[in-house]
Amino acid sequence: MTRSLSDWQHSPGASAVHGFLVAGMGLAACFLSNWLGRPVGLPFFGRVSGSVLLDRVQDRRPAFFVRAKRTEAGDGRQTDMAPVLLAATPEGWAARVCQRPLELLSDHAHLERKAANNALELLNRRPPRVGNEWSAELAQIAREETQHLLLVTRILFRRGGALNRVHRNPYAGLLHGHIRFGTGAELLDRLIVSFLIEARSAERFGRLALESEDRELARLYRGLRQSEQGHAAAFLELSTAASDRASVQKRLQEYIEIEAGAIQAQSVGFTLFSGL
Repeated sequence: MTRSLSDWQHSPGASAVHGFLVAGMGLAACFLSNWLGRPVGLPFFGRVSGSVLLDRVQDRRPAFFVRAKRTEAGDGRQTDMAPVLLAATPEGWAARVCQRPLELLSDHAHLERKAANNALELLNRRPPRVGNEWSAELAQIAREETQHLLLVTRILFRRGGALNRVHRNPYAGLLHGHIRFGTGAELLDRLIVSFLIEARSAERFGRLALESEDRELARLYRGLRQSEQGHAAAFLELSTAASDRASVQKRLQEYIEIEAGAIQAQSVGFTLFSGL
């Protein structure tokens, strides 16, 4: 049967091609473009226990939240529900990093660049017997991360900041140090690491949105928090295509503990994953 152009435009394959091209062009031109991208957000859903993380992935819900509990911020605004991440961000971290917004924005831009690159690299690692939805999903994530990069660099440059030539992320380095490279479990580990980095990012953006007195940055962090929640849920869903459910659950629980140790080991700084 001959497919029409309209049918192809709405297919997963077309989405993958479109997302890949947009992401690639955005990365190449991010420092020259004046186009302002908008973060893609998803609504917030309630928290669930770690044992049922995989039950909600089909809904694309940020399923890394547990035990509904709300606390009031000092100015009357409500904080978001704390994530299942074992080590919560310390009180006072957000207030401290907000003191140097340009350093934080420079670090943030590099993180968005690396997130886009990570999604594009995983796009080509589609497991056997998995359809084009894999590539379409990762192309979409890469596209959104590139939009975030464009947005953050635009704000950074307008405020007189610049990207550091060298960028290090010791937090992610510790997580990657536990990936079982060169084995059949490498892809699963990489997806779980991606999930946890997105989950931690969402948690920290939530803290920054509440603490920042800069209206533009507070709005930025609110939007990015929602988007990172959606990305975390997507990576968790992809992990179920890379391995069986029991293996995903086992490795996820192991990595949740690894992540807690990694974030607590970070030194004081003015970066998204810095310590206090």
